[in-house]
Amino acid sequence: MKTSINGIRKLMLFCAGVIILNLSYSQEIELKSNGYGEKNLKKFPKKVYVKEFNVNFQMTADAKAVSKTTTNSSKGSSSASMNVAVTGIDAADLQNITNAVYNDFVNAFKSQGFEVLTVNDIGDLKYFEEYELMGANINEDQNPGYLKVTPEGFQYYVKGISNSGKEKQVVGAPMRLLKEMDDVMVVTADYTFSAIDLNASQSSVLGTSSVKGNIGLKMPSCVLNAWAGKMIAINYTPKKIPEFEGVFENEGEKLKAFSMATKPTYSGFLTHSSNDFTHEAKCDKDKYVATTTGTMKEFNNQALGEIFGYFNK
Repeated sequence: MKTSINGIRKLMLFCAGVIILNLSYSQEIELKSNGYGEKNLKKFPKKVYVKEFNVNFQMTADAKAVSKTTTNSSKGSSSASMNVAVTGIDAADLQNITNAVYNDFVNAFKSQGFEVLTVNDIGDLKYFEEYELMGANINEDQNPGYLKVTPEGFQYYVKGISNSGKEKQVVGAPMRLLKEMDDVMVVTADYTFSAIDLNASQSSVLGTSSVKGNIGLKMPSCVLNAWAGKMIAINYTPKKIPEFEGVFENEGEKLKAFSMATKPTYSGFLTHSSNDFTHEAKCDKDKYVATTTGTMKEFNNQALGEIFGYFNK
């Protein structure tokens, strides 16, 4: 009996340790929903078209301050700049994170009896006649410093592509598209993780320039939208911006200028940076993967749970 009690104690301590470890990687998300007509979803067939699915990861940041001043008829100037790169994780990791969350997202619908439609299933809709079909990709063209990642095998339409590579999209699901989709629910999902905050300041009176930086993982934007028919539109976001601790080794460290010996492994995807970095945000890859993946799945589970509840009433 004594051995069994000791065994139980060890098991309880182990479980407590696992819980503490998981809590350090993520945090509970409180859901905020807006919209109208959601109670009418029970009248619709269980079909869904995933129009967009994007995960945006901030991997670089740069800022520069320049000050010019005149004192006693003499002119002077000062400048300060900072270029920070996230290290410890590569493009393949970001793709795997996105794939895992998307697969979990799709499987959640399938587990509730939904037919999940892709661009291959919706046919030649007139709405998309002037659109371009895009495949899965990783690029920084949408937002400098961020890598936008879409799931492998996922295709989506864009209105066009600018000379700088930025995709032109029509936000949401216009009524004409919903009409052609014949009562199929249309959803879009977009998640953003930031890692670096830089603030540049200058004073023409003092002739000083400075750039200050903070390192820390946040989720400043997380949005899941759903539309159906003429009178249903739902928007889900977290009530407050999730912030995470312990993901970066040098969180809270005062940034000091130094030369980085190696370039990030994902540097080939960067189009708006010289890749000459003065600082690095050193992340723990396992914690970064666990935190971003777990947080997105937690948010999706809550949002989709509400949607499924309306269908099943």
